[in-house]
Amino acid sequence: MNDRILDFINRSTWTFAKTMPQWPHYYIVRNNENEDDFVELVKIIRSEGTPEPFLEKTYLYLQIGEYKYWTMGNPIEGTTIINRCR
Repeated sequence: MNDRILDFINRSTWTFAKTMPQWPHYYIVRNNENEDDFVELVKIIRSEGTPEPFLEKTYLYLQIGEYKYWTMGNPIEGTTIINRCR
């Protein structure tokens, strides 16, 4: 994990996913300001993540520090959310 991406993770404002309180987690949204770092983190999750089932699907999860990070599996160009939970 490179320092730039760790800095991106730490300076991002993670929003609590209040629509899914039964599975507490946080997310960030892709935007013009975070585009390069967002895409880089998605690529790292996809290349280094471990497949784990969640309900009826399997996602790639990447443990970084005390959090697990994942996306919903869309192609990179269609990925707009990165999630994390403890």
